[in-house]
Amino acid sequence: MRRIRTTGTLIVPEQQHRLPFVVGGNRIPFNELQAVGDGFGAEGIGVSHGSDSVELVVGGGASGGVLCVAGINISDNIDDGSLSSRGVQLIQLDDHHVSMNNGIVSITLTVPNGDISEVTYKGGNNLLDANIKEEDRGRWNMVWNGLDPGKERKIFDGYVMLRESSGFYSYAIFEHPKERPAFGVQVGRLVFKLSGDKFNYMARSDTIQRYMPNGKDRSTGQPLDVKEAVLLTNPTNPLFKGEVDDKYFYACHNKDSQVHGWVSNENRPVGIWMITPSNEFRAGGPLKQDLTSHVEATLLSVFNSRHYVGDDIDLKFDKNEYWKKVIGPLYIHLNSEASAKTNPSVLWNEAKQTGYQFWTETDASGKFTIKNVVAGTYTLFAWVNGTLGDYASPSQIIVTSGSSSDVGNVVFEPPRKGATLWEIGVPDRTAREFFIPNPRPEYKIHKYGTHIEKIKQYGLWKRYQDIYPNDDLVFTIGSSDYKKDWFYAHVTRQVQGSEYKPTTWRIQFKLEQVKANYTLQLALASANHADIEVRFNDPKSVPHFTAVTKGKDNAVARYGDHGIYHIYSIDVGGRLLLRGQNTVYLTITTNREYTEVTYDYIRLEGSP
Repeated sequence: MRRIRTTGTLIVPEQQHRLPFVVGGNRIPFNELQAVGDGFGAEGIGVSHGSDSVELVVGGGASGGVLCVAGINISDNIDDGSLSSRGVQLIQLDDHHVSMNNGIVSITLTVPNGDISEVTYKGGNNLLDANIKEEDRGRWNMVWNGLDPGKERKIFDGYVMLRESSGFYSYAIFEHPKERPAFGVQVGRLVFKLSGDKFNYMARSDTIQRYMPNGKDRSTGQPLDVKEAVLLTNPTNPLFKGEVDDKYFYACHNKDSQVHGWVSNENRPVGIWMITPSNEFRAGGPLKQDLTSHVEATLLSVFNSRHYVGDDIDLKFDKNEYWKKVIGPLYIHLNSEASAKTNPSVLWNEAKQTGYQFWTETDASGKFTIKNVVAGTYTLFAWVNGTLGDYASPSQIIVTSGSSSDVGNVVFEPPRKGATLWEIGVPDRTAREFFIPNPRPEYKIHKYGTHIEKIKQYGLWKRYQDIYPNDDLVFTIGSSDYKKDWFYAHVTRQVQGSEYKPTTWRIQFKLEQVKANYTLQLALASANHADIEVRFNDPKSVPHFTAVTKGKDNAVARYGDHGIYHIYSIDVGGRLLLRGQNTVYLTITTNREYTEVTYDYIRLEGSP
């Protein structure tokens, strides 16, 4: 089943044409269409009249998209100069394209798939890449798990345009009917490929803004070990020579991915921005990292992916399990300003004013409010920066429509069994406080206007072997400084070619006397295909404890200082320790490249 739904006012000139819609080969007279209030019926198409918007919903069935939109000719001979004051129009251009136009912004959608093939601003040229297929220019993109995913889910893509709005909204509804086979979702995103000839300035935040290399620069560059990374050897802009280009340089936390986008290089530059008004549809929580605007003029919003976390985050649904979710809405905002020719940041400054605050933090007294929660049953999770562990409510919280739920006093008791004997790092769920080296000299550092995260540089993990060419890291409690002497990532050692071997780090400490029981608190910021074996005083003994992570974060190779958080409270009997000098051995268990863990915090506690 395929449907088109429009809501709001369809501004029509005097010479209007009310011809029938054609859906699935069935011609339905205009005056017999369902009202929007009827929802998505089995053969549902709905048109209702409001005052300020047009909403177009395309999709349904297995593959999504508009099956056929024929016979719609709502407006002819548009006068661009006056349209913005007349409202929003839905227009059939031909048998394969429809457009939405409010006189400021116009978008063209393909028939039958409902992909965005064209975006224009104030009558200008197409801002999307006209050199690629129409279906690849702007679309909702999914990566599925399943034998025949086309028969396992329903998709509805929605586009909303408001009167006098300098942009448009897009959302998607995904549904897994109960009777369908099992399937999973690896990646879900809304993607736009902009014109590389026009857009060359990218802004992700107040500090991460720059003129960007283009596709030709990447194609003439030198591919590096990480498949997305390219060393620029002959770029169009000679200032970029020696830099590494990689889309993961521009990844950021969900909580910070509010506004990002691009500015064109035209005489009157145009900015196009992805704005996320809320985050309840995103997977992974506020500290989940994901891609934003990046190389080759790509503009996207990701609501689910394996980036920095692995396949644990995949959405998985069994046969007979019903699921339905609304993704978005996302707002695609366009703006322009002549002064942006010399200062593209002015368009960023305007765009970010349309952003919102998303993730809830307590005030100074610990009070908090989470607004606009969808009715349902929830578990409350929280953590305190600088405190080990995290909180999960002991009972579920039921939220009903139109109500307010008071959870009362939320008391978090961090894990602790005894007094601190020593500690390494800061419990902030990241490895950013540890030693992060400069990159190798062959990789040039791009100079931003202000300081950026040092972690966002290529090949930093390779520096471990430069700094420790023969022996592995040794950290001595009382004399070593974790800011200088604890490498940010525990990685394997290259033997030759593609051969790698595990590494063992040592923590040396002294005890004046030995008591019956101790606790080692071990918190990991990320893990990728690696477990950690923990031994005390005998490196050849059977591991006292193995931190089994099953991690597939790949955070280090994607320039991240954290992925999925792991915490282990390890009981240590006094029989394992000695009066005087002691050593903790931490061994990474696998022997392949890009096997790593990053530590968040390590603490040894005395007897209770």
